[in-house]
Amino acid sequence: MPYLFAPSEQTHVPFVMWFSKSYSKLFGVTTACLESRAADAASHDNLFHTVLGLMDVKAAHYDPALDVTAKCRASSN
Repeated sequence: MPYLFAPSEQTHVPFVMWFSKSYSKLFGVTTACLESRAADAASHDNLFHTVLGLMDVKAAHYDPALDVTAKCRASSN
């Protein structure tokens, strides 16, 4: 639904991430950095860009400003 009509269940959802040590090492994810940013606001708008960034997918639609992990990855764009 559009934001104007969307219920809070659509716009306020949990955003949980877990990274194995090997994934963190391979993709350069700094979990301490992510923990320090855990209270930052995020929405479903961030999910698409975060998944692309975490998988290191190069796409024209990828926006690092919407990737909640971009600042905490060694390979951030």
